[in-house]
Amino acid sequence: MRRLAASIRRRLGARRIPLPPGQAGDELRERVLGTAPRLERILFENILPFWYPRVLDLKHGGYHLNHGPDGTSLGPARKSLVGTARTLWFFSRMARAGHQRDAMLEAARHGYDFLVTSFLDDRHGGFYWHVSEDGAVPLDATKHQYGQAFAIFALAEYAMATGSEGPALVAEEACELVELHLRDPERGGYWDQLERTWGPGALEPTRTRGGAKYLGSMHHLMEAYTWQARARPGSIAAARLPELILVCANAVVRMREGALTDAHRPDWSPLLDEEHARVSYGHDIETIHLLIAACEAAGVTPHVLSGLYRALLQNALAHGHDRRKGGFHYMGPLGKRADRREKIWWVQAEALLGTLEMYRITGDRAPAETYLSTLGWVESRQVDWTHGEWHATVPPRGRPYGRKADAWKGPYHSGRAVIHSLEALAALRAPRDGDRSSA
Repeated sequence: MRRLAASIRRRLGARRIPLPPGQAGDELRERVLGTAPRLERILFENILPFWYPRVLDLKHGGYHLNHGPDGTSLGPARKSLVGTARTLWFFSRMARAGHQRDAMLEAARHGYDFLVTSFLDDRHGGFYWHVSEDGAVPLDATKHQYGQAFAIFALAEYAMATGSEGPALVAEEACELVELHLRDPERGGYWDQLERTWGPGALEPTRTRGGAKYLGSMHHLMEAYTWQARARPGSIAAARLPELILVCANAVVRMREGALTDAHRPDWSPLLDEEHARVSYGHDIETIHLLIAACEAAGVTPHVLSGLYRALLQNALAHGHDRRKGGFHYMGPLGKRADRREKIWWVQAEALLGTLEMYRITGDRAPAETYLSTLGWVESRQVDWTHGEWHATVPPRGRPYGRKADAWKGPYHSGRAVIHSLEALAALRAPRDGDRSSA
């Protein structure tokens, strides 16, 4: 019997099965709290020096985001709404966190001015998807829900960083347009995109009114409404936030698998063909911390969704986690091991913040240990200590590759993960310190 028990323990240890829910001990808690200097080094020696002042477009305004693996500019490039808004958010968030406040506010103002003069559609409202490098010509005037969400998100943060109400009012107008044109009032949730005039036009049917609904768009709209609710507590975003919490915590969840499905029909039945029956481990863990933040902004305790957090993390650990090296693979089939095993920068960023926030809320061992192993991977392999920022992609074999900056890769994922992780550590530390001081 003893030999059998020892054999079982060896097999479980080799597989590194996540521990069941349970409070992490003091030793593990101290190890987590002790990571703050490591995060600060990544932020101030790796992330910030890459983006500032390199991406400020001093000739045309806004941000130049077109850099190769070594950080060298690859030349002129059109400007994207998502890239501009995310970079504006980063500099604003750095300022509000008290990091080089004057310089960060000026860098944020540089992006804000370009956003409201070049991306804002002064005829039909909302924001264009792409504009020319100088901002004079809208190259794609489509009104994407995803793009409107990031504009709202950035404007709300800029308003909080500057203490000015104007940017939040611009964001509120965008919220009203999203609610008027993109929300499904009958079944809930939001359509993905419309043409410039907010009509269906000739766009891909599955991505317009009456077509599919996408988690990837809606959980970022939830994030945007979370930020706008903080900037303007009486806003329409604050009123709509509870529905978005329900969407992201229930309508898109595959209960049996403990995973999220990205694409859905208007009635929320999931699209589970070969293309869509897949799990994005980064999106699943990202949704954990987005839900925690949304609940806190809506005045709902995030503890009520602890069961969902555990199910999402358990599935990601079972199928997408690199048990030997740390970090998470990109994606895989529903209920099966990952078949896209490259390590993408944003997946590691979301895993870092999502597991730490889950640990802050639940106190469980599994997210604490996963946070530590993910940070170890990020420090040793994802971070480019030579040229700055994080490698876009680290393959299972071979050298890292991918651009350091483009329409999709900016300072948002890595910057948000580290800034918010530092604040999560401060929140974790405060209650225990308070207990000691009152003893």
